Amino acid sequence: MHAVRPILPGREAVIAGFFGLGHGMAFSLVLADMHLSTAQLSSSSAGFNLGIEAMQLLLVLLCTAALSALWTGILHRRGRGVTWEGHEADPPRTPVLTPRGVNEASQRSG
Repeated sequence: MHAVRPILPGREAVIAGFFGLGHGMAFSLVLADMHLSTAQLSSSSAGFNLGIEAMQLLLVLLCTAALSALWTGILHRRGRGVTWEGHEADPPRTPVLTPRGVNEASQRSG
């Protein structure tokens, strides 16, 4: 929702900070209840943080690959005669396929 209409524009860092602070405090309370030694506490905290960072990196790589494949497919279809509504010479940044262009492309490929 925030991407469509910002609720608190310019305060994203503050919101992310409070969000992270709340989660960090909850995680620290769970670790404190486990009565771990200092070494165990350090390794548990480091392992958790490295796991979170690894998953974030994996998600970014997967999304980048998926969006790249999608965009490559759109450009490939354009080369097969798909028309861009109102912009045959210079396609817009966000492609809008017309029904006529889709039908022409499917007839040519089949």
